[in-house]
Amino acid sequence: MKDEGSMAEAVLPYRDGINRETRLCISLAGRPGNFGTRFHNHLYGRLGLNYLYKACTTDDIGAAVKGIRALGIRGAGISMPFKESCIPFLDDLRESASGIRSVNTIVNNDGHLSGYNTDYSDDMSDIRAVSLFRKRLT
Repeated sequence: MKDEGSMAEAVLPYRDGINRETRLCISLAGRPGNFGTRFHNHLYGRLGLNYLYKACTTDDIGAAVKGIRALGIRGAGISMPFKESCIPFLDDLRESASGIRSVNTIVNNDGHLSGYNTDYSDDMSDIRAVSLFRKRLT
């Protein structure tokens, strides 16, 4: 009996569907791993999205970010040691990244690269939720 909820089952049909319309997303990390790659590709498959996720590293962050634009890569997850060094190569920083000068997500909208920090956004949402909860208790 097949386990229809398994990661392998979700990824295999997706991989068979790679074609010229497949959108590429990447991660840039000093030490890329496989967990994020499997996780993203699993979700793309489960959601029926024609996307492929690949973990990468680089010795030249400027060239890598320029490659995101030049190759039409839809987006990139950014990990250490590139969270700050990628900033000069972006077109803009969103509020979540500008205040802390750290990027963990690059989104490519038709060649315009925006830097975000989703960790900061999530942390601020958590802080606001705790503040609201405390107000309700008093």
